[in-house]
Amino acid sequence: DLTHDAAPLGTTTGEPPSSATSCSPPSPLSCPSDNDGRPVTGAFKTPEVIHITGSKGVQIGPVYNISSPIVQTTPSQQQSSREDQQPDPRPPREHVLQMLQITREISESDKALIGEHLGDQWRQLGREMDYSSGQLDNIDNDHRRLQDKIYELLTMWHDKESSAATVAQLTRLLMRIRAFEVFKRFHRTLNL
Repeated sequence: DLTHDAAPLGTTTGEPPSSATSCSPPSPLSCPSDNDGRPVTGAFKTPEVIHITGSKGVQIGPVYNISSPIVQTTPSQQQSSREDQQPDPRPPREHVLQMLQITREISESDKALIGEHLGDQWRQLGREMDYSSGQLDNIDNDHRRLQDKIYELLTMWHDKESSAATVAQLTRLLMRIRAFEVFKRFHRTLNL
């Protein structure tokens, strides 16, 4: 409690109360001192209490901001830095349009290829195919290898959709879950 060393209520003269005639041991809150460290009589410091409520990001203490120096670039440097960036992961629009024209049902080799490369996005694909979490959990529990889980998901979808489970429809699903690398591999295998 910071208020126990303050002057009692009603004391206005700055004189110490009768029970506080000496300061032993001296403390910065209870007994103010002069420059030589000797207690000053007749003056009491009132401790300062600050209440902070409803705040976010309050910093108590020093703040050290360290930032890298600002480097000015020329337009030619900006151009080359854009070229150094990663290429766009999306497949070319022409490839997507070609795949959307293929109306044949998916084959066993299509399922195997997707199963080999889809990875952890298989649950996302399953949700896009309108399978519940319970159905996806059953596939997960029934099959140990990830490749087998994906193959089973595609087989269930093919059985459910029958002739509607086409390359074009699978392309739409792969694009919705942003499985661009899988799509690119799928496109290459079809030799379009």
